[in-house]
Amino acid sequence: MPHSERSFTSVVVSSLRLFIATGLIATAARAAEPSIPPLPDAAPPVKVRQVVLDTTITPSRTIVPDPQTNKAVELKTVGNKVVGPDGEPVLLRGLNVPSLEWNPEGQALFRLVEGALGEWQAKIIRLPVKSKYWFGREDTKRRGADEAYRWIVDQVVAQAAAKGAYVLLDLHHYRAPDEDALVFWRDAATRYKNHPAVLFGVFNEAFSTSWEVWQKGGPVEYKIKKTGETVRYDSVGMQAVVDAVRETGARNIVVVGGLDWAYDLTGVAAGHEIDQRGGNGLIYDAHIYNWKRNWTGKVLCVADKHPILVGEWGADTRDIPATGSSAAKFESPYTWVPAFLGFAQKHGLHWTAWSFHPRAGPHVIDTYDMEPTPYFGAFVKAALKGAQFDESQVR
Repeated sequence: MPHSERSFTSVVVSSLRLFIATGLIATAARAAEPSIPPLPDAAPPVKVRQVVLDTTITPSRTIVPDPQTNKAVELKTVGNKVVGPDGEPVLLRGLNVPSLEWNPEGQALFRLVEGALGEWQAKIIRLPVKSKYWFGREDTKRRGADEAYRWIVDQVVAQAAAKGAYVLLDLHHYRAPDEDALVFWRDAATRYKNHPAVLFGVFNEAFSTSWEVWQKGGPVEYKIKKTGETVRYDSVGMQAVVDAVRETGARNIVVVGGLDWAYDLTGVAAGHEIDQRGGNGLIYDAHIYNWKRNWTGKVLCVADKHPILVGEWGADTRDIPATGSSAAKFESPYTWVPAFLGFAQKHGLHWTAWSFHPRAGPHVIDTYDMEPTPYFGAFVKAALKGAQFDESQVR
């Protein structure tokens, strides 16, 4: 091999040896380094819920009932009773007629209300509504969506008033009221100010707060299960919502639910009463389903002092998604429903059964023909027509 070729080969071999040695050294160095664990997933962000208040809403005008058709009389509370102008006690027992909380046009609403007030002889309709529809937020492309929604509510009020019955206007929101509840009630209370047929259910179901926050307001925090996101906002408290109603000049009876999805009234008994601010009175609301226990301790704890309306109650043979459990885990409605009715009759409780709509369970009716379900609706219809039930074992 020529000298030049031997030199070239020598250089190549030397370079290759150096390259291999360097790689081995680097590999050894990396092996000697401590392992670094992977970074954990970033914590879900904390979201501060912003309340977007309406700046261009169409304000409501006060609805004056037609003296030719209105048969409802103004009610007020005296002690733990609801009374009419003659001072005689009035029992408000009837039905929830939902759909305006999920559909701004309602679903067979007038027909169902007519059946509830007529054949079923309900004395009160609890009407769930949403502020987003009341102010037309969900239909911004259609002018007048807010007034169209309110007009539907007006018609239900007129239907009830013509029968000498009542509407409990229920702001169907959850957890704890925020500024949006104040905006809603300043407008809705103005619209039905002193209307004899209208009561104000200021907030559907509160839960997962302290009694102090429930009453006076304060910070609220919860986690969204699907995303792990934490949400924070400030609640205004139930007292502020009642104040917003009274500031309009409305003296209508206000209805206020407790905690634990509007079941528990023990905090009221323990000193967290709401001041009704000089109107026609206040009724406390408790929602009782067949998975709730201790009726005496949780509900009757304020019955000696205040009227109580069971704004939602019922039981079903089918699963109720809100419970996360099978209906088979709870007491049969065939025994539970008559027991509840006996309890309510014995203690003079007002009530509106949930629900008089085929799409919302527990089902008083299964179809739009309004035939009662045998396990729930049949008992409700009999009670509305005057049937008496024995109070069996109190749950």
